[in-house]
Formats: sequence, C-alpha cells, structure tokens
Amino acid sequence: MRYILLFILISFSCSAQDIKDNTKVTAYTLGVMFRNGSCTIKDYLKDVSAVGTTVQATVSYDSDLAHQLLQLKRDAKENWAAEECDCKGQVYKKGQVIPNMYVVQINSYRDTIYTTKNNCAIFFPEQQKKYFDAESKLENVLNKGFGDFVTKDFLTDIMQRVYDSVSVKKVVINNKPIYKLKRKSFEDKIIPFQMVRTDSIFGKRIVVAKEYWVNNLEVLFGDTDVISTINAHHPTGKYGVNLTMTVDGIAIGDSEEKIIENYPCSTTFRNWGAPLKDPTDNYYYQISFTDNKGFAFIYIWEKKVYAVEVTFF
Repeated sequence: MRYILLFILISFSCSAQDIKDNTKVTAYTLGVMFRNGSCTIKDYLKDVSAVGTTVQATVSYDSDLAHQLLQLKRDAKENWAAEECDCKGQVYKKGQVIPNMYVVQINSYRDTIYTTKNNCAIFFPEQQKKYFDAESKLENVLNKGFGDFVTKDFLTDIMQRVYDSVSVKKVVINNKPIYKLKRKSFEDKIIPFQMVRTDSIFGKRIVVAKEYWVNNLEVLFGDTDVISTINAHHPTGKYGVNLTMTVDGIAIGDSEEKIIENYPCSTTFRNWGAPLKDPTDNYYYQISFTDNKGFAFIYIWEKKVYAVEVTFF
C-alpha cells in the first residue's frame, strides 16, 4: 500500500511540474488612427489583425507585472479620484481618446485594462469614467515591465519611418542577378521552370495570372514578360537541384540577428506584421531597393529567416 501511495505522490509531483504557466500581459497601443476612427483602441482591434501602422503590440511574461496590474485596477476603483470620460466609440475628435489596452492572462483567467494617454489613468468603459493615478504607480509598473514600449512616440516614429536600401543587383539566385530577366532569359540563365499554375481573376475584366515554379521559388512576370515578383518559400523537402535566392546575402535559414545588425533602419520595429493575438513571432522586415526599383520582405519565424518576398518595379 505504501508503494502505491509513494507512486501517487511521485506522479502528482511530476504532473505539477508539467503544468505550464500561461501568465502573460499583452500590451496594445494606437499608432496612426483611422480618419474618422473611434476614440477607443478596443474598436480598432475589431478591424486590425496584425501589428503595424494602426496598432503596435508587445508581450511580457512577467508574473509580478500581471498581478500588479490587476491589483492596481482594483485599487483604482476603490481609492483613486475619478471623473467622467466620454468614449463610447464615437469619432475620436468628439470624444476622449483611450489609446492603450493591456490584456492580463493568468492561466485561464483574463482581464483587460484600458488606460489614457501616457497611462495617467485607468478607464472603465462600463462606467465611462477614468480613475487618476496620482502617485504614478501604474506608469512606474508599466515602465518597469515594458520599458521603451510605453514611452515611445509611435505616431512620430511611424510617420518618419525609413528603410535601408540595397541595389537590385544584390538579388541573386546562385550568385546570378535576376532583375529585369524575362521568362526565357530566366530559364536560360538560371533554370527551366518545373511547373506553371494559372489563375483567373474576375473583375471589370478577366485577368489570367501565371505562377512559374521551380523548387521553392515562385516567380511572376509582368505585362512585358519581365520578372515582377519572386517569392522564396520555406523549403518543404529536398530538391534535385540546389537553388538559393539571396537579397544582399540574406537567405532562408539566416538568423534574425544578422538582419538587425546590418539594417538598423529597417529593423526599428521588431515585430511588424505579427498577429495581434501573438505579436512575438511571424513578422517581417522590409528592405528597399535603390532608385525606387522595389522592395523585399524578409519573414521571420522563431528568430530565423523563414521566407523572402521580392517585388520589382
């Protein structure tokens, strides 16, 4: 009997160790608001699904931060001075703007905290009141938990955003430049295509789009039969002929750190394009081509280059 009890205790101990702590706080803040958009960030999240121009986001897994925010929300209602705050979703020019939202998750428990600009007060939408943090406790907790994110002027940074630029000559397949290649030239200089996909796009007129494939490379040609787009998808297996597309030396499988070190302007925002539900992964960086000849999107997954999309003008 005692061995059975010992086994149960050991099993319980192992199970307890296997329980994953899902505590996290996801912070959202408005960047460039819609023209005639709502006064509250809550409404923007109904229309926006990814980190970008309109909404910026980040995540903290600090358990202390999560519990402190919940405590401050309770304290606000009980002890902080309050005043009316008119923000029911009307146009932001006609209401007080609520630009910040913090979603606190402690395992299965979730709560949302809305704050005013600079996190000076907590807004309770059901009461249409804001409670002022006279001692800056909320601001201090958020600064400690999220650092620059809560003090950054996203509106200005987004409006002034620039990208690093490289020459289109730096877009190569197996060290061979591909800019301005026509389909026949591509097959002569690089490799013949293995497959062609045709898709009809219906609108005011029917457009037939053709995708040319070789290995993991998807190539599109414009009206003049000159290459317009090439996408290097993540490889799904081994191929008979090895083809590597690089943009200024960047290839699938490279570390994100390589991009951050070499392209400081393009990597000012570290999770652009990530899903708002999980803004920690699956994002991209943009690198422009000199003389306005196009751009490249470098997609990141688990801190490595997952795919590369190139658009030529």
